[in-house]
Amino acid sequence: LLCCRLLPEGWQPISTGRRRRGVPTPLKMRTLRELTGLLAALVVSVAFAEVQGPRDGRRLPHHSDHEFVPKLRTLAEQHPGHILNHIIIKVKESDARTHHETANLIASRAGAGRVRRVFRHGGKHEPKHEAAGLHRWYKAEVHETAFASRKAHATIDSLERVLNHSEAVGMVEHIEAAFAVRAIGSTATAGNNHNSYNGNGDVKGGVRRRAASSSTPNDPYYTNGDQAHYDAVGIDQAWGITAGDSGVTVQVIDSGIDEDHPDLQINKWVNTGETDCSDGVDNDNNGYVDDCYGYNHADDSTSLQGDGSHGTHCAGTIAADSD
Repeated sequence: LLCCRLLPEGWQPISTGRRRRGVPTPLKMRTLRELTGLLAALVVSVAFAEVQGPRDGRRLPHHSDHEFVPKLRTLAEQHPGHILNHIIIKVKESDARTHHETANLIASRAGAGRVRRVFRHGGKHEPKHEAAGLHRWYKAEVHETAFASRKAHATIDSLERVLNHSEAVGMVEHIEAAFAVRAIGSTATAGNNHNSYNGNGDVKGGVRRRAASSSTPNDPYYTNGDQAHYDAVGIDQAWGITAGDSGVTVQVIDSGIDEDHPDLQINKWVNTGETDCSDGVDNDNNGYVDDCYGYNHADDSTSLQGDGSHGTHCAGTIAADSD
């Protein structure tokens, strides 16, 4: 097809016999040489593109191009806790086996153990997961004994085994070592940034007092102007526009909240699709069991407590009771 598209319209192959009346004159040899050179250049270009891989730069490195592995080894020596006990894999589509079967086969070549999806089955939302390719992401756990003896190096060992195995690497679209995720810096307790408060409504430290109104929270740290971050975000002016709307739901992505805090009870979001918060059933078929007030994705739990108090601080700024 490529040749036909490059040839002049109405051209036919050169014949050793007599030309028929009405048949166009054959191409000259110089034109044929030019055409041959053009085709050769195109073949070289296509081959070069195949070697270079996809233009988006996500080509899986070949076993001779693993510069990142020594870097991982260095990281494992300097900060062993930064690499976890599993590798993360995105498997390629296959007509021969299911995604889970492919992930298990890769894990066996890696010398790893249990395999499970990174993104759980989405229930009624699973078609969206599949459209985004989330159903092809898996984590393969390094064997406990290997990780106990070699720590982060055991995870890198599994990664290298896949990269150096011709069959396994052919089934992988993406692979990486799993890294620990931690909050940067300290998480100070919400409300403890006051200068000094003696319990009698007096604040030392030269901060301004706010004038009380019917909508002003009665939190002494707020009314005494002791929380400067509220001035920074212009919260008084925002409340002058609206004091909130029960029809608005805000998702807080933070360190978790104190679920028992008295000021976070009335405005806490409730998932009405979960008819029983303790029956161990995904009543609304959204992929999460008993997620009555949201979900803790970091700990894979329905407990929203999390780690640290910063989430309580942010949730309080958004939706705390003002009494």
